[in-house]
Amino acid sequence: MKIQVFNQDLDGFCQKYMFSDRIISVADHGVLPAQARQLFHGLFEQLLIFDTVSFKVTGENVGLALLIGQIGLKGVERLLDENALKFVLWQQTVMSLVEPAAGVQPLCIGMMNSPAHSDPEASIESGLKFLQDKIPASRLKKLVPKILPHYIPQPDNLAKDAVDLTNSAYMSGRLVDAGIPLEGRSLENIPKQYFDKLLKCANEMLEYKLLVRMKWSSTSNFTFHNIFSESVRRLTTASSVSSGFRYLSNINNIPNFSVLFENIKTPLESIPRIRAKRSSERFRQWIATGDGESPEELTRRYIEAIGGSRGFFERGLGKFTKSLAMTGVGAGVGALIEAGLPATAAGALAGKALEPLADIGLDLLDAYLLDGLLTGWTPRMFFADIKSEIKSITRK
Repeated sequence: MKIQVFNQDLDGFCQKYMFSDRIISVADHGVLPAQARQLFHGLFEQLLIFDTVSFKVTGENVGLALLIGQIGLKGVERLLDENALKFVLWQQTVMSLVEPAAGVQPLCIGMMNSPAHSDPEASIESGLKFLQDKIPASRLKKLVPKILPHYIPQPDNLAKDAVDLTNSAYMSGRLVDAGIPLEGRSLENIPKQYFDKLLKCANEMLEYKLLVRMKWSSTSNFTFHNIFSESVRRLTTASSVSSGFRYLSNINNIPNFSVLFENIKTPLESIPRIRAKRSSERFRQWIATGDGESPEELTRRYIEAIGGSRGFFERGLGKFTKSLAMTGVGAGVGALIEAGLPATAAGALAGKALEPLADIGLDLLDAYLLDGLLTGWTPRMFFADIKSEIKSITRK
């Protein structure tokens, strides 16, 4: 199983901050550094643990220029070669009336037909003009054809379906819990104060329908998830995988990525190199098999994978490790094994009083499992590579 995740955060950031002719509020100016850090943190994580990240692109592909600026041109080309990047040209859109109009429904669809919005080549070329360090014409001539196959058009009638489904949800009273009361009104008589919520619902439905059509996942938090008529399990897979990944990073003593970003000049440059490692490929395959499991369930599967098989705690080496940990050498792992529940491990590893013992226990367990008692790949090897990469980056 491979997980392809849809990302619209990069496009949203670019639309807000990267166009000089757009007014940016004082409040938005103030949060720009924090917004940028959050964006790059999310990109780092998504490119690390998902097979493919598909980016929303509205017109000029400024996001591509931002990726090149952060990862480097060679790094982006490397990611393109392994199909890690896709771009969805956003031509269909959903709009709403600003003021009520007699006999007119508030939601409508629109098509953006400028060259940058409708022609992938124009989208690429106009987006790359935002680069501070311009790409030589000779290289640009080869780069554009290389990016073009990674462009994906929106499926037909996506915006129409989103509007129809939102209208249907309103008329059936399914938006009442979201703060849009029906009160016997027709679509043409919805009060103005509900237009923004209705539009937000339609835009979520637009993303939702894209994910369903393309069989993608998303880390988006769907406010109106209760109206979706199809299973959302696949759509939430990316969120559960991200949460699980952060959980596993924590118990493997990987520093919080937001802290790393404060201390590393260009962390995204390392992504192509880390992704190319065999341990990273195997880890993406391994973590994707959980299909929506909780972080606790993922942690249990991780510990069992380190042991080489399911039921590790009840068999052979697992019993030996439990006995060893119970001697007091590894109190943190001992608590985890005794309970048999990852949630208990989380409590033991997170508690300040047990942190030193938990670290010793986990390291000891890893040493036994990885240094000769077992052979072959385990997901722990991925985190070993991450630690090695962090050390090499922070030394520069």
